[in-house]
Amino acid sequence: MDTNEFLEEYKTERAAILSSEDLSDKGKQKKLAELENDVKDKARSLIKDLRLMAITAGLTASDAARGRRIEGQRAEKSLDYSRLSYEAGRIKSLIGRAKDISEIEDAWKKVKDEGDSYVLQAWKDTAEGVIRERKDLQNTFERAVLLGDLQKTSVNHAGKTAIGDIEKDAVRTLEDIKEQAQAIEDALGAGRGGVIKRVLDGIKATENGVVTEFKEQEVKRSNGELEKESPEEVFFRLEREHEKRQEGIDKAAANFEIHSPDPDGLKV
Repeated sequence: MDTNEFLEEYKTERAAILSSEDLSDKGKQKKLAELENDVKDKARSLIKDLRLMAITAGLTASDAARGRRIEGQRAEKSLDYSRLSYEAGRIKSLIGRAKDISEIEDAWKKVKDEGDSYVLQAWKDTAEGVIRERKDLQNTFERAVLLGDLQKTSVNHAGKTAIGDIEKDAVRTLEDIKEQAQAIEDALGAGRGGVIKRVLDGIKATENGVVTEFKEQEVKRSNGELEKESPEEVFFRLEREHEKRQEGIDKAAANFEIHSPDPDGLKV
């Protein structure tokens, strides 16, 4: 069952019980308790499904991001730094002799139109500092706009590898999973994002892409060969670890005679 469909069904049934004229207050409480128990069982099943999907998408996105970083590092080593240095010298000279900020703006627009990645990168690395050194170029609106544009303009040069479709799709899947987990959290969660933490545990979004705190381990197959775990095997291993941690939490809570938090972040 789809998460949204499940939650809509729950809300409809709950509203029907509360508005029923055939049930006493005590009868409503009993029916609501039965509904909550049934709904929690379904929610736990959905949460596990989302967790498996998150692990699968997380590993895919993380592997793609790692490959992209490695490719970028290799490409960056091949950059022609003598060319960058040469272009930086030309930029310093151009800005140094410019009559006003408009002349620098025109030069920058031309560079963007031509799209040479080395020239663009040299401008981004060099121009702002040289412009600020020019005391005669006052802190005008035009200068602020130009400096802002220099900072936000991206450069697709050899040292930066574009995000591929596989990584994009995996990230979109993770975003959808987070939305579904949030919906369950809003309707049935104990608060403080417990359901989201349960579903996305160990999966982090960084400026360099998705990173997972867990990896596929090598396992020996029946033929004696070593292979990486499948996403499903990673899921089951992490679920066993999660259950073991929860057992420890439950035991500690019992010793102090306090309620143990729900393992899936749901209301107790």
